[in-house]
Amino acid sequence: AFRQATDRMPFSIRSSSVSTEPKSDESTPADGGFLEKAKSALNATGAKMKGAASSASDKFKDTDFKGAFSGAGKAFDGLGAKMKDSMTKHQVFGVELGHLIARNREAAAIPLCLSKMLLFIEENCHKSKGLFLIEGTDEMFVAFRRSFDTDQHATDLSTCSDVHVVVSLLKAWLLELPDALISTSQYESFVSAGRNQDEAALKLAASNLPTHNAACSHHLFASLKEISKSSDLH
Repeated sequence: AFRQATDRMPFSIRSSSVSTEPKSDESTPADGGFLEKAKSALNATGAKMKGAASSASDKFKDTDFKGAFSGAGKAFDGLGAKMKDSMTKHQVFGVELGHLIARNREAAAIPLCLSKMLLFIEENCHKSKGLFLIEGTDEMFVAFRRSFDTDQHATDLSTCSDVHVVVSLLKAWLLELPDALISTSQYESFVSAGRNQDEAALKLAASNLPTHNAACSHHLFASLKEISKSSDLH
């Protein structure tokens, strides 16, 4: 608006030189009133801009941002819960033995993940020294652990080139059981029987183990007996 008003001014007003000749009519501005028109136009434009800003501000005030963010937060919480449920549905580390055995596609006394790990260790224990002393590489350990927790049925340990990785997986799995393989309720009985070398007490403690714990312990000790045949390496 200011540009339009100044474009319509006489050249003498827009130029840097201002005429000093007496005005013939003091009531008529030398610029023909163009400056006043420009001022009025600028004031009108400013008023419109102020009105538009006020209107926009009112609209933002009326917007329920708190509700919008709350809704988005609930949506993300729901997504996180679904992802967690999906993960725990297949997870094998840190899960009770009964739940793991119930997931077996075929009738079996021990969890599939334990069966796969013990079989692989038995078949490959003669290939490396320090079987229970040397840790497997972190990268392979994480990869196979994730594979077991995603789908133990699809986990293929034959692609593992380091038996120490599977031994590390076995130790982690045993450590993370909610209740130890030698259950808490029978732990002292086993310690006492072993300290006194009381075979009868040892058998009694073993018979009092929960069914799943007893089955897994039996397979674990049988596997360790087989591995001990390569004791010159370990």
